[in-house]
Amino acid sequence: MITTGVVLIGTTLGIYGVCFLIVAVVQNSGNVGGAAPWSVWIFSVVFLGLSVHGWREVARVFRANIGIRLAPDHVGLNHKHQDLFLRWDQINNVTVAMVNKGSEWRKNVLPCVRIEADGGRIFHVDATELGSDPNVVAALMQCYLDHPQERDALTDPEEAIRRFSEAQFEQ
Repeated sequence: MITTGVVLIGTTLGIYGVCFLIVAVVQNSGNVGGAAPWSVWIFSVVFLGLSVHGWREVARVFRANIGIRLAPDHVGLNHKHQDLFLRWDQINNVTVAMVNKGSEWRKNVLPCVRIEADGGRIFHVDATELGSDPNVVAALMQCYLDHPQERDALTDPEEAIRRFSEAQFEQ
C-alpha cells in the first residue's frame, strides 16, 4: 500500500525535478537538449510518473467505502482498502474482539467487529471505521445472520433497526 507520506515525497521530488529542468532550459536560452544532464530528465520523468500513480492510489483509497454495509443478500466491508462483499451464507459468526491495529512495539488496540467467514477467513472492522459501538453492530449482524427470513428489512435502515430492537426485547 502506498501511504500519503510517500506520495507527498514523490510529488515534491517530481516538482523539484521539473522546476530544475525549467530553470536549466531558461538559462540555456531555450536549448532543451543541452539544458540539463540526462539523469535529471530521467529523474523528473520517473518521479512525476510515481507521483501520478501514487495520487491515483490515494484517491482510490479515499473513495473506498468504510465500515460495514448490510444488504438482504450480502454484507459489504472494506478489507485492505478494497471493497469486499460476503454473501450471508459465507459468514459463520460475528463477534467483538480487541485487535492490535498497531505494531508489536507501538500497540493500538481497538475494539473491532470480528467476522468469521468460510475457509477460516477472519475480517476485523474497527470502531473508528464503524462510527458506532462494535457491540451493537455485531449483535445486529448476528441477529440477521441467525434470522435470514428477516433480512428483507435491511433495505430500509430504520425498519432494520426497529426489527432488531423488537427482537432484543422479545429475548
